[in-house]
Amino acid sequence: MEKWVYNRSFLYQLMRFSLVQALFTLLLSSIAFARDGNAQEILSQRITLRVDNERMRSVLQRIEKTAQISFMYQAKVIGDNPRLSLSASNETLGALLDQLLLPRQLRYDVVGRQIVISRQRPDQSGLDGPALPADNLAEAVADVAVSGQILDENNTPLPGATILLKGTSVGTSTNANGEFTLRIPDNATRGTLVISSVGYITQEVAIGNRTQISVSLQPQVGNLSEVVVVGYGTQQRRDLTGAISTVTARDIEKVPVVSLDQALQGRAAGVQVVNNSGAPGGAVQIRVRGTGSIYGGNDPLYVVDGVPINNTLNGSAAGGNDLANGLASINPADIESMEILKDASATAIYGARAANGVVLITTKRGKTGKTRVSLNTFTGLQNFNNFYPMLNARQFAELVNEGSQYAGRPPRFTTTPTQNTDWQREIFRTAPLNSVNLSVTGGDEKTQFLISAGYFNQQGVIINSGFSRGSFRANIDHRLSQKVKVGVSLTGASSITNRQRNSGGANVQDVGNVAFGPNIISSALVASPAFPVYNADGSFGRDSLAGGNNPVQLALNSRLLGRDLRFIGNVYAEWDILKGLKFRSNVGGDFSAFNEDFFFPPDPNAGRPGGTAIYSNSTSRSFLNENYLSYATRFAKEHTLDALAGFSIQNNNSNYLTAQGSNFTTPLVSTLNGASQFNVNPFNDVQGWGILSYFGRVNYSFRDKFLLTANARVDGSSRFGPDRQYGFFPSGSVGYRLSEEAFLKGVPWISEMKIRASVGVTGNQEIPNSQWRGTFALGGGDNNYLGRLGGSVARLANPSLSWESNLQTDIGLDVSLLSNRIQFTADWFNKQSRDMLLSVALPLSSGFGSVFSNVGRMQNRGLELALTTRNTTGKFKWETNFNIAFIENKVLTLADSLPIRAGANTFQVGSGMYFAVFDREPNVDPATGFVVRRNINNDRGNDGTPIFDDRDLINAGSPLPVHFGGITNTFNYAGFDLSIFFQWSYGNKIYNTTRQIIEELTFNGTVGSFNNSSTEALTRWRQVGDVTAQHRVSYDAAAARANLGYASTRYVEDGSFLRLKNLNFGYTIPGKLTNKLKMSSVRVYVTANNLLTFTNYKGYDPEVSANFGGSTQTQQSTVGGLGARLNNNLLIGVDNGSFPQTRTFLAGLNINF
Repeated sequence: MEKWVYNRSFLYQLMRFSLVQALFTLLLSSIAFARDGNAQEILSQRITLRVDNERMRSVLQRIEKTAQISFMYQAKVIGDNPRLSLSASNETLGALLDQLLLPRQLRYDVVGRQIVISRQRPDQSGLDGPALPADNLAEAVADVAVSGQILDENNTPLPGATILLKGTSVGTSTNANGEFTLRIPDNATRGTLVISSVGYITQEVAIGNRTQISVSLQPQVGNLSEVVVVGYGTQQRRDLTGAISTVTARDIEKVPVVSLDQALQGRAAGVQVVNNSGAPGGAVQIRVRGTGSIYGGNDPLYVVDGVPINNTLNGSAAGGNDLANGLASINPADIESMEILKDASATAIYGARAANGVVLITTKRGKTGKTRVSLNTFTGLQNFNNFYPMLNARQFAELVNEGSQYAGRPPRFTTTPTQNTDWQREIFRTAPLNSVNLSVTGGDEKTQFLISAGYFNQQGVIINSGFSRGSFRANIDHRLSQKVKVGVSLTGASSITNRQRNSGGANVQDVGNVAFGPNIISSALVASPAFPVYNADGSFGRDSLAGGNNPVQLALNSRLLGRDLRFIGNVYAEWDILKGLKFRSNVGGDFSAFNEDFFFPPDPNAGRPGGTAIYSNSTSRSFLNENYLSYATRFAKEHTLDALAGFSIQNNNSNYLTAQGSNFTTPLVSTLNGASQFNVNPFNDVQGWGILSYFGRVNYSFRDKFLLTANARVDGSSRFGPDRQYGFFPSGSVGYRLSEEAFLKGVPWISEMKIRASVGVTGNQEIPNSQWRGTFALGGGDNNYLGRLGGSVARLANPSLSWESNLQTDIGLDVSLLSNRIQFTADWFNKQSRDMLLSVALPLSSGFGSVFSNVGRMQNRGLELALTTRNTTGKFKWETNFNIAFIENKVLTLADSLPIRAGANTFQVGSGMYFAVFDREPNVDPATGFVVRRNINNDRGNDGTPIFDDRDLINAGSPLPVHFGGITNTFNYAGFDLSIFFQWSYGNKIYNTTRQIIEELTFNGTVGSFNNSSTEALTRWRQVGDVTAQHRVSYDAAAARANLGYASTRYVEDGSFLRLKNLNFGYTIPGKLTNKLKMSSVRVYVTANNLLTFTNYKGYDPEVSANFGGSTQTQQSTVGGLGARLNNNLLIGVDNGSFPQTRTFLAGLNINF
């Protein structure tokens, strides 16, 4: 009898295999019952995951840790363990697994808290027919190949998008160039493709008979889970506990602007943007949650790719209000996004420079894939025609003769003038503007790059004015290894600004032969219409009745050039030390060389016999080094921790040099070499400052429901005395995601709901350098002894001078409804500025009038609301973005409780900023024709004459609006897109100095000039008994002062407006046509800016601000000191001949290759 002898080793392997097979079979047999209840709960949990070039096994491990589940699969199932890039923001686990596995022909099933991954079986394709061996599957069911490309909203290829045949598991995903090829069964050509990508709206496309399909996906609006940039990192919006507004590249590209700060207008709640001037390259004033300082800076801190930058170009004030804009050197086409940090939780990480908010600017970077080329160009025209109605030559002659008659003098005009010149139309013109931007981007798994170049040229609507900028950018990221990544960001720009003087009076003659020349707009308004622009022989016309100025000659022969060369760069290295632990080091710099070249030619007929030239040169160098560690982990299943700590050092050095000459014998030599007199000595100002900082932040969440953020920064600044150099700026915030509660998770129409609160302190170090030091003045007055130069104390030292600080409280609500179709955000805030720098009176015994100390307090509190809705979906899409802010400004304390004034603008305890003016009767005195002021305090002299002083001033309203905001509606259909953007401001007042000038009706006998007037003069008082609001003509200065020599309620106007800021209409050419031309996408568009304005304001433009000296963000020169800063902060809402905003019409083209 034979016995079978079994090989024990073989038997062991057989039993082992059978056991595994049996267990696996048992596991799979329960799948049909595993998707109920617990499975659905597991697959519906929300996951946030960002993967950059990681192996698939690693990705699955991260999902296991995040979702607290485990995967089961055989090694051969995932093959060669491919590398993946993936971004999921608050997606369900089921949606994430669909995107990850189905395109790779993998299936998954839930058993308990385990997910089994296996290959798809042929009979799971969703098709009818018998199951076939895998080898024959392609031949049997994959009969038709459908190819195409998936693009984003900017027509840029979208990698990683998922394409599925609806109702089946047949699918694929796009490559790095957004391309895909999907083989589908012939009997499915009547089916539908479902195209999706994280962060974008899913689209369904009927296949029909097409084999080429290209689709542009639109981003999900109102998505609280989007990634936003915060100080030293990024966060999911759903995890934020601070107040942050975002403006994206999509918003910026719709509105062609000179500088990126103009792109913020009306797009972020609580951020007020006012163009100080409509001149090309002109400065822009930005206030985040109101005005917080009187003598300190009020502009936000700007950070470009991690580098804090200067937003000012130091120079002389010869250009008037219209100093150049430092941000205009940055090409808006390079911007990916701008985050505006508003509350203390978001800003405290920037400590001493964050009291006025922070604007984080992130530029575009390269992406993995084929090299892509993008071209964006537009050209257009600008015009302005909202002119003041002025007297014509005949009416002007009657006015002049009437004034001569009152004075008992012979008439100036003996015949009716034959010439009738409209000087406004002579200095204004229709002007062109052009822009072209070219970018090249691409890269592989190790290196990504973006190179761009741009040129922008804008001629001003006032003759001989304009702005041009040439720029380039290079952003490169390179992975040295799996743990080390390095990169560089570098931008350079060269810009030229050609300006016309925009401050001063209309008829400025030489005072010591150093006059800068008159305001060009005011000069045109008051010029006599009775003389021509050019005489018959081609020379400039001349008339002495308006100071001798020919506005066209003044504009063409004057030179006010500003040239700026700027470089902003940043080099970084990033090291993944351990899992979750990362070290980053940044080295950055900001270099600017700015020079101004001004020349006002000799003009004896206009009272400027000598002429004036000014040359100034300013260089600024800023160096930054930042080093910090960050750590992110999830532990004990329910706890998430994200922390960072680091230090920063920054120093800035500036050198300012200016020289001024006069008495030019000929305008042909316009450099300083042609001057024969130097009334002002050459001035050189060399300064520097530095700041050493330590900062840290901790973000903690429990069950992704309860959120906590703590920030702290210690700043040491050289701007303050030895004992007051360091400041500590902490903040804390909490958030509660109600949508994670069980009682709301089952509510299908609530996507997200979160309440949050924050409190913290930030600082304001933006004051001129060395204000705490005492200073000496050399020479002058009695400071000489025996003919030798002497000195005296000019300013007392105050070593206790310190930071202005800002205590801010914020309570917010974030809600997202109906699958993120509706997003609503509300923030109530109370922002209190403390230790404001103010001038404090000293006793006479000190020998000084005052000293600056930290004694004032001011409050800004308000409500911000933002609403984003996706009104319709499908083929016709309609999206709305709305924001509004209500802000109340109030002064709590001032030194000695005395009001602070600059012109009519006033700060006073118990009130906000307002116009303090004299109240006048509606009509003039019928007996004399002079204006009647109301003597509120009823003070009179011994002869009974009323005495007017500050006690008779009244509050005529504030230049600050009650509320302001913007609304954008965007429509898309069949390749067409339409965007309509309205901006408004309500409740603010404007003091119209320009109107006050043109209603003067005064002949100045001293210099022999008579200004033209507006048509209001036609209603003037002419004889005893006339009842009218317009005063009589005056011949001498005394009579003029009786009519006009004070600020009055007549010239305080309502500055509210509603403006159609931008209208953009475009068409994207179908992909089947562009593909034939080897182009990815082509979009043509037309745009109109400032198309309509609804306002009661009588001036050129309700967006005005007489800001003398440009931005106050980093104006560090001691020239003008804090007194000049006072004018910057107070003189808002004053129309002093400001350049108006223009109406612009553009046609553009976007091409992607």
